[in-house]
Amino acid sequence: MSMATTIAIVPLIFLALGLLVGFGAGRYLAPKAGATLLGLAVLIGLVLIVRLVMIGPGDEEDAFIPFIGLNAAVFPAIFAGVMGWLGGRALLRRAAA
Repeated sequence: MSMATTIAIVPLIFLALGLLVGFGAGRYLAPKAGATLLGLAVLIGLVLIVRLVMIGPGDEEDAFIPFIGLNAAVFPAIFAGVMGWLGGRALLRRAAA
Protein backbone atom coordinates (compact mmCIF):
# COMPACT_ATOMS: atom_id res chain seq x y z
CA MET A 1 0.00 0.00 0.00
CA SER A 2 1.41 3.37 -0.95
CA MET A 3 1.85 6.29 1.44
CA ALA A 4 -0.84 8.32 -0.33
CA THR A 5 -3.36 5.51 0.09
CA THR A 6 -2.47 5.19 3.76
CA ILE A 7 -2.87 8.90 4.35
CA ALA A 8 -6.23 8.85 2.56
CA ILE A 9 -7.67 5.78 4.31
CA VAL A 10 -6.43 6.23 7.89
CA PRO A 11 -8.62 9.30 8.63
CA LEU A 12 -11.70 7.46 7.35
CA ILE A 13 -10.95 4.46 9.54
CA PHE A 14 -10.47 6.59 12.65
CA LEU A 15 -13.55 8.64 11.82
CA ALA A 16 -15.65 5.47 11.73
CA LEU A 17 -14.03 4.06 14.88
CA GLY A 18 -14.47 7.35 16.74
CA LEU A 19 -18.12 7.46 15.73
CA LEU A 20 -18.76 3.91 16.92
CA VAL A 21 -16.89 4.35 20.19
CA GLY A 22 -18.54 7.72 20.84
CA PHE A 23 -21.98 6.31 20.10
CA GLY A 24 -21.38 3.36 22.41
CA ALA A 25 -20.05 5.63 25.14
CA GLY A 26 -23.01 7.97 24.84
CA ARG A 27 -25.58 5.19 24.75
CA TYR A 28 -24.24 2.74 27.32
CA LEU A 29 -21.85 4.59 29.63
CA ALA A 30 -22.49 7.27 32.19
CA PRO A 31 -21.78 10.83 30.99
CA LYS A 32 -18.69 11.05 33.16
CA ALA A 33 -17.21 7.86 31.70
CA GLY A 34 -17.91 9.02 28.14
CA ALA A 35 -16.30 12.36 28.82
CA THR A 36 -13.30 10.52 30.27
CA LEU A 37 -12.89 8.52 27.04
CA LEU A 38 -12.96 11.71 25.00
CA GLY A 39 -10.56 13.32 27.46
CA LEU A 40 -8.10 10.48 26.90
CA ALA A 41 -8.22 11.10 23.14
CA VAL A 42 -7.57 14.79 23.75
CA LEU A 43 -4.66 13.89 26.03
CA ILE A 44 -3.13 11.77 23.25
CA GLY A 45 -3.52 14.76 20.94
CA LEU A 46 -1.75 17.02 23.43
CA VAL A 47 1.14 14.56 23.73
CA LEU A 48 1.52 14.55 19.95
CA ILE A 49 1.41 18.36 19.86
CA VAL A 50 4.16 18.53 22.49
CA ARG A 51 6.24 16.08 20.44
CA LEU A 52 5.79 18.32 17.40
CA VAL A 53 6.79 21.43 19.34
CA MET A 54 9.96 19.79 20.64
CA ILE A 55 11.31 18.96 17.16
CA GLY A 56 14.21 21.26 16.45
CA PRO A 57 15.53 22.77 13.25
CA GLY A 58 17.07 20.24 10.91
CA ASP A 59 14.95 17.37 12.29
CA GLU A 60 11.85 18.06 10.24
CA GLU A 61 11.75 14.45 9.03
CA ASP A 62 11.09 13.33 12.61
CA ALA A 63 7.87 15.39 12.60
CA PHE A 64 6.16 13.25 9.97
CA ILE A 65 4.85 10.46 12.22
CA PRO A 66 3.43 12.72 15.00
CA PHE A 67 1.94 15.06 12.39
CA ILE A 68 0.19 12.25 10.52
CA GLY A 69 -0.90 10.66 13.79
CA LEU A 70 -2.41 13.92 14.95
CA ASN A 71 -4.14 14.89 11.71
CA ALA A 72 -5.10 11.46 10.42
CA ALA A 73 -6.01 9.66 13.63
CA VAL A 74 -6.56 11.82 16.70
CA PHE A 75 -8.47 14.79 15.27
CA PRO A 76 -10.98 12.68 13.26
CA ALA A 77 -11.46 10.34 16.24
CA ILE A 78 -12.16 13.25 18.60
CA PHE A 79 -14.56 14.92 16.16
CA ALA A 80 -16.47 11.72 15.42
CA GLY A 81 -16.38 10.69 19.08
CA VAL A 82 -18.07 13.91 20.16
CA MET A 83 -20.72 13.57 17.44
CA GLY A 84 -21.32 9.90 18.28
CA TRP A 85 -21.46 10.65 22.00
CA LEU A 86 -24.08 13.33 21.49
CA GLY A 87 -26.08 11.04 19.21
CA GLY A 88 -25.91 8.21 21.72
CA ARG A 89 -27.03 10.48 24.55
CA ALA A 90 -29.95 11.72 22.45
CA LEU A 91 -31.05 8.16 21.67
CA LEU A 92 -30.74 7.23 25.34
CA ARG A 93 -33.00 10.14 26.33
CA ARG A 94 -35.46 9.26 23.57
CA ALA A 95 -35.60 5.62 24.73
CA ALA A 96 -36.16 6.71 28.34
CA ALA A 97 -39.04 9.02 27.40
